[in-house]
Amino acid sequence: MSLLEIDKKNLPRHVAVIMDGNGRWAKKKRQRREYGHRAGRKAVKRIVESCVELKIKNLTLYAFSTENWNRPKLEIDFLMQLLLLSLKDELKNLNKNNIKFKTIGNLERLPKKISDYLLKVKEETKDNSALTLTLALSYGSRNEIVNVVREISDKVKNNIISSKKIDESVINDHLYTRHLPDVDLLIRTSGEKRISNFLLWQIAYSELYFTKKMWPDFGKEDLYKAIISYQNRERRFGKTSEQLNNIQNLVKDFTLVSKLLVLVCVFLFSESTHSQNNVERYNIGEIEVSGNTSFSPLTIITFSGLREGDAISIPGEKLSNAIKKLWGSNLFSSVNVYKTKIE
Repeated sequence: MSLLEIDKKNLPRHVAVIMDGNGRWAKKKRQRREYGHRAGRKAVKRIVESCVELKIKNLTLYAFSTENWNRPKLEIDFLMQLLLLSLKDELKNLNKNNIKFKTIGNLERLPKKISDYLLKVKEETKDNSALTLTLALSYGSRNEIVNVVREISDKVKNNIISSKKIDESVINDHLYTRHLPDVDLLIRTSGEKRISNFLLWQIAYSELYFTKKMWPDFGKEDLYKAIISYQNRERRFGKTSEQLNNIQNLVKDFTLVSKLLVLVCVFLFSESTHSQNNVERYNIGEIEVSGNTSFSPLTIITFSGLREGDAISIPGEKLSNAIKKLWGSNLFSSVNVYKTKIE
């Protein structure tokens, strides 16, 4: 898979990864589990760099679950030290690459020196904007949802929120991930095909991608493959394929029509230096919409009330009304326009 195969206009806004397989990867190499975790750290760096390169805006990594507290103390201690070392080593690179660092989960269970350093990294990267990198630490989705229910219940009890006003947006505002969009693509490595209590609410409409690659072996090309798989899927959000096709055709029409908006704006702003009393008359000449062969003159006339050969005043009411109508599409593109001044 190549970077060139990826449609840069159809990237997931939010990618989440269940980084699984460090221990099994190490075992296959007849090494201790710690060896796999060190290799997994390198995989994290590769994928973060790839997301920055692709201009993906949000990446969330499942680093340590609430269930992971049940592992042997020696392994937990090693993971905590590896986390601290990674944060110290990568803080400079986070700022260099304009990456904002966030966390989700019950950080109160973490050792104090680690939670303190997490706060430091978050504070020092808070103004970065290329990528938001979120680590899920001591995180469990069921626990998160239980906490949301408790918090909202307390607010209802204290008349801060009416129970009738509770909807999805209220719940979203109480989640750890309230600063993030919903997940578009969820990746899990190592061949396992389960969610493991990760972002259960946030992945309601996510595309799920499972790979047999162990996390330490997961590289840039594997990420590209996951994204290309995502781009080849039809995301219906409960609609039928026919409905989606109709919507896509409408969007295409609106995009083409919106190109005429630039025509109108060119007329308006190119003459903005003239006095309101200095009205001039023009004939609309040929209108060339770049990249399109099916945008008929009839569509232009229907949508804007303007047609080739029409006389128009600048400034004028006809032009003003066309602008208002075209702005309703909330789209913007480009167009080549020719006009002839009426002497």
